[in-house]
Amino acid sequence: MRSERDIRFRQEKEFTTLRIDFDELEQQLEEAINARDREFEANKR
Repeated sequence: MRSERDIRFRQEKEFTTLRIDFDELEQQLEEAINARDREFEANKR
């Protein structure tokens, strides 16, 4: 039987992984938006 500490450790590890994944997605979204904005500005000229 797993101890409560083991379960909590596993959950925190999973949460950290999710946070890293979210940060990476957020960065990719920001890069995509910046690229779109640059393209939009270039097309306005």
